[in-house]
Amino acid sequence: MIILKRRVGVNAASMILTLILQLMLVEGGGGGSPSFGTQNELRQKNCSLVRGLHANLIRFITKEGFHRELEDTVEITVTNSPIPLNRFTNKECKLAMLTKFVGDIYVDPYEVSQIGGLQDMIRIQNNWTDLESPAWLAKSNSTVFVQLTVKSTGNLLASDTIRIPIHFRYQKPQSHSRFDGHPDLELLVGNGGMMNPAGYIPVNVPLPRLLLHCEDWDYQQTANEHCHFVKTLCSSKSSVDSMCQWVALPYKSNSKVNTVFIPVGDSDSQLLITVATFLVITGGVIFLSFTLINAKTEMSKRQHRE
Repeated sequence: MIILKRRVGVNAASMILTLILQLMLVEGGGGGSPSFGTQNELRQKNCSLVRGLHANLIRFITKEGFHRELEDTVEITVTNSPIPLNRFTNKECKLAMLTKFVGDIYVDPYEVSQIGGLQDMIRIQNNWTDLESPAWLAKSNSTVFVQLTVKSTGNLLASDTIRIPIHFRYQKPQSHSRFDGHPDLELLVGNGGMMNPAGYIPVNVPLPRLLLHCEDWDYQQTANEHCHFVKTLCSSKSSVDSMCQWVALPYKSNSKVNTVFIPVGDSDSQLLITVATFLVITGGVIFLSFTLINAKTEMSKRQHRE
């Protein structure tokens, strides 16, 4: 829950308007993601292949700072669906999530490969991932394919909870003086901590596409049934040359606003930091040089005495 407190100024009003617009974009065929919420997916409810499948994505963003974790669980209530439940449990029909993260966020493939069980479910489709560059210089985005394992209870399909570590890149320093004259402007986040918005920048975490694939579907025949298809990996273990057609499954999510506030440097302090750094380095060089000269002098005196 995010509460904005403002006594003066107009900056808080713009923040509130931004959050309201994000709320309005959440519900829809693509899960409200700016990357994946297309008009085709918004009309996906007319697709006969997904009729009777009522999906929900339960998402929590945990941990703090630049290193967070996504906790995703998918639940699907099946009512009068043309797809029997046993087709999901015997893996004739598969579910997956596909997320294209913005340049501010990346998923470390080396970290994923070291997490037991996770490497079998996740495939990062990038040829390479830029792990070092800041946000304004990064040349790669993380596109993550997650194959879901579901279990059925009555008419409910539920996936195991997927925990994906994500990392936020350093942002370009900005002038904090833009908030001068508004000393009472504060941002209260859900964890109960007070943060000055002048020292933070919002980064949106995109919601994924939820995908459905059944082995015996005639995709040529169903192409005209108002169904929106996505071509991507057949499974988390398939090669990049092995691609399949998936149907985008509409869903709702409890995660209304996926905004994370990341610390950002103050460009107004550039001169101060530059001078302080120069003085510290210069002082260190002088001290080191003086120490070395003294040590050499002492050694010469000892050798002369001997």
